[in-house]
Formats: sequence, C-alpha cells, structure tokens
Amino acid sequence: ASADETFALKCAGCHANGGNVLAAGKTLKLDDLTKNDVATIEALYEVIYYGKNKMPGFGVNCAPAGKCTFAARLPDEDLKD
Repeated sequence: ASADETFALKCAGCHANGGNVLAAGKTLKLDDLTKNDVATIEALYEVIYYGKNKMPGFGVNCAPAGKCTFAARLPDEDLKD
C-alpha cells in the first residue's frame, strides 16, 4: 500500500488533517512533533512501531501486547514509507 493509503486506513481515524482527537498537544504538526521529541524519522518510527501513551503500536513485533493495536499490524516495509 502507498503511504497515503496506509495513513488513511490506519492513522486518519485519530490523526485526520494532522490533528489528534485524543491529545490536542500531540498533533502531527512540526511544532508539536518537535515539542514532543518525535520530529525525526527514527523517533516517529519508534512511536508508530511500539506505541506511546494512548497511541497503540502497529509494528509486527510490537510488545507487550497491551501497548499494541488489536487490528492487523503493519509490515516493516509499510512503516518505512
């Protein structure tokens, strides 16, 4: 799947238009990413893969299970897009 398709399927429910329906100060806007120390590709990958706070992880090997999505996990190649 393309990055846009993956975002629409897995992320847009909480992050529509780059926002955050659960935590207003944790949007995908650069200012918030910087403030929350996740403004690098590596940091974003870690959050998406393993989850953080209210956001579940989507990585295939995400653990522990309670921090990870109950939905289908994303293969590494989709996460890297």
